[in-house]
Amino acid sequence: MRRRCGTATARLLAVAVCLAWASAAWPAPVRRPVVAGSFYPDDPARLRGAVEAFLASARPAGQQPLALIAPHAGYIYSGQIAADAWNQVRGHAYDLIVILGTNHTTPGFTGVSVYAGSGYRTPLGTAAVDVETSRELMSLDDDYGFTPAVHAREHSIEVQVPFAQVLFPDTPLLAAIVGLHDPESCEAFGHALADLLRDREVLIVASSDLSHYPHRDDAEEVDRRTLEAMGSGVRSFFDRLRRLEREGPPGLATCACGEAPVMAAMAAAARL
Repeated sequence: MRRRCGTATARLLAVAVCLAWASAAWPAPVRRPVVAGSFYPDDPARLRGAVEAFLASARPAGQQPLALIAPHAGYIYSGQIAADAWNQVRGHAYDLIVILGTNHTTPGFTGVSVYAGSGYRTPLGTAAVDVETSRELMSLDDDYGFTPAVHAREHSIEVQVPFAQVLFPDTPLLAAIVGLHDPESCEAFGHALADLLRDREVLIVASSDLSHYPHRDDAEEVDRRTLEAMGSGVRSFFDRLRRLEREGPPGLATCACGEAPVMAAMAAAARL
């Protein structure tokens, strides 16, 4: 629920309360990898070699985007497609990379969990988290906080981090799991991100696979329509996906498992 404070004093008090709560959750430990050796190699040399090979075979970069959508399945399935996305920003400079993950592991979570530790570890080392910016984001709304269990076994951010480490080894991260379920909340979160980061050189990465689990020909058609809907605005995107899921082919459980991160990234990019 968005805060609406009637006075400047009330708003300052609300921010102070949030910061005090966030400080109580700090410092969280560096987040350890949980899918190394299953979703991607756990050997540092093999992992770096895999990411570099994917990037070497990736689609050429076009116009520099404000946001990417990259899949988060095991690298054997979607590593090349993830590299096609990340390669669009190769050679550019950023001072922050925001990775928005989705919630696969914590039923009932309906907020935004911003990782409150100092880093995200993979076999390539520890990617630093921008702690100050993470705190500022958490102070903006009651629904933005840190729920450790949401991050503990979640892979959707973790599999993106090696691409960031190879391409932008010195750039800190902001890592957030977006568990919001309605387009209005996702749009509000995207706008909050954009307003907070407006003066930064920022890349936003929404972690999402597409259709689960129709036959291949049906999946290609559903995915095409999902991608087209991404150009229609957050509310229209949400409505069109609900229609696709109602009318879709056998086996279609979802059009995009990272729908909330995608909507937040769409809103942030549009506002920026």
